[in-house]
Amino acid sequence: MHASLIILDSLDEWNPFYDTQSIITAKDYLQNEYLSNQSHLVINLSNDLTYNSEGYYCSLLAKARGHKIMPSVETINKISSEALIRLDKSLQKICYQHIKKK
Repeated sequence: MHASLIILDSLDEWNPFYDTQSIITAKDYLQNEYLSNQSHLVINLSNDLTYNSEGYYCSLLAKARGHKIMPSVETINKISSEALIRLDKSLQKICYQHIKKK
């Protein structure tokens, strides 16, 4: 069973809404080695997930620690490289026709 861990930039972003021990700052996650010995589901809600940011390194470190991480480094890289799904030409045509009718 994985313990949930939510990574934020600041604890103040979460505390007013729901009091829990499952939150940690990105800086604390990167600095605390004791987390390596535990199994976690890590939800990375850092504001900045760009390459070389603290949020990016949290996802990278979570993968190295064997934690289940959301979003994964692979997902972050796909989004940042704009490797997104494109509309099929026939679906694109249908969407255009629908918009044109309005």
